[in-house]
Amino acid sequence: MLIKRQTQDASQGSFDAVRAARYGIAVSFLMIVMGLLAIIVTFNQGSGRFNSILLVVLLVGILIMAAMSGYMFQLIKYSWKAILQEQQSLQNQMAYQINSLREGFLLQLVQGYFKSLSESELRERVEQYGLQVSDRQFVTLIVQPTEFSSWEGSFSAGNQDVATFSLSNTIRELIDKRFSQANLIHFHDLSLGILIAFPNEYKKDQVKTTVSLWCEEFIEAVHSMLGIEITISISSSSSRMAQIPELFAKARSALNYRDVQIGNQIIDTDILISPDQYQGYRYPFNLEKEIIQNIRLGFVENTESRLQLFVQELSAGSAKQLVIQQGMLLLLSSIHHTLLATGRNPNQIFESFNLFEPFIQLREPEEMLNWFKSKVIQPLVCEMEKGKDQKLKQTVEKVVIHLQEQYMTDISLDLCADQMAISPFTLSKLFKQITGLNFIDYLTDIRIDKAKELLRGTELKINDVAEQIGYQPSYFARIFKRHEGVTPSQYRDMSRSKG
Repeated sequence: MLIKRQTQDASQGSFDAVRAARYGIAVSFLMIVMGLLAIIVTFNQGSGRFNSILLVVLLVGILIMAAMSGYMFQLIKYSWKAILQEQQSLQNQMAYQINSLREGFLLQLVQGYFKSLSESELRERVEQYGLQVSDRQFVTLIVQPTEFSSWEGSFSAGNQDVATFSLSNTIRELIDKRFSQANLIHFHDLSLGILIAFPNEYKKDQVKTTVSLWCEEFIEAVHSMLGIEITISISSSSSRMAQIPELFAKARSALNYRDVQIGNQIIDTDILISPDQYQGYRYPFNLEKEIIQNIRLGFVENTESRLQLFVQELSAGSAKQLVIQQGMLLLLSSIHHTLLATGRNPNQIFESFNLFEPFIQLREPEEMLNWFKSKVIQPLVCEMEKGKDQKLKQTVEKVVIHLQEQYMTDISLDLCADQMAISPFTLSKLFKQITGLNFIDYLTDIRIDKAKELLRGTELKINDVAEQIGYQPSYFARIFKRHEGVTPSQYRDMSRSKG
């Protein structure tokens, strides 16, 4: 708009100047005519002499006319340049508007808003935006920057828009150099989509190789110029425009298989992950239990340290973004279940805030960890702090520590109550209120967890394992099967076959 306004002002000024020049020429022309008429009249009267004043008027008129004519030619030239400049400005604005309309249409296309259109109708609509779709096959890419806080150079978490703008410009420049038809699409989560068209005579392997090579060059260029780490997912190719939304959806889903321990990555939707890569994955149930226990006791530091270990174990088993995200969601679900089991309302604690929806938008383990601390742990600990006497919490904490250290002895609720100088009824009620479990259930969980550890990691006989955890062998077999669904021997065999 500013360029257009400046062009209009310049054009209007030039036309005003031309108009003034025309007036000047008209006046000078009138002076010349008057001078010539005066000379003719003088000769006709027979005086034979020129009036000096008339001669001056004639000469001045000629000079003014000559000067104004040259000035007018200059003004016409300037005016013509202004008109051309305005034309170019309007053409640029029209091109910008067409590009904006095209990108808006493509964004609606990839989001599946035109499913009701037939293939021919969709192609006709696309061609209206200047895109060639006949005898073409299409490949989609998703370019996703990694965590903004890890970016080097001039970009940081405070100017993601500037960084994304720079990344977008780099993509436009590089795709225009390599591909005859490629369109860029901006998504709301700061990721970028690319729709590339290839002639149908290209074989699928040739298409995939060409795109993969470009992705490698692009990643290297972006990292060297902008210091940004990115992940690119590549879809398969299709000659049907109606499949473009599905291609983008698969490319988007493939980003979940990103290895969070690696910076720049290229993910091919045709070659994702084999099941063997998940064999090392183990959900840290023990840490989950410790996290929930520390939340109940209101121990912020202990909870956060256990949460850090929880994320580390998830990452050690499988560094895929999807696995870590699902593990954290399981923990969040367990916390919700515990709150409901103890008679607390999660909606009231979190002020009806849907925790699951914003969490699934997070991609980096550090982002997930920090979000979990601020949005889940801190509100929960504050809630648990309400209505609980610190001395009573310390009493339960001492009992918990005593159970963890002396689980293999003949320990009981009455014995612990005597040691804490409170009644068994009070201890039982307080223990359930703070831990969410009955005394005997908590002790059983500790003993069973220790038994499973001995069954997996040692060659001890079943009877010896029972004695090590404080059970009679016959009772141990029954309680273990009731708790785990299999006998101790079956559990050991199953663990060894998995290992």
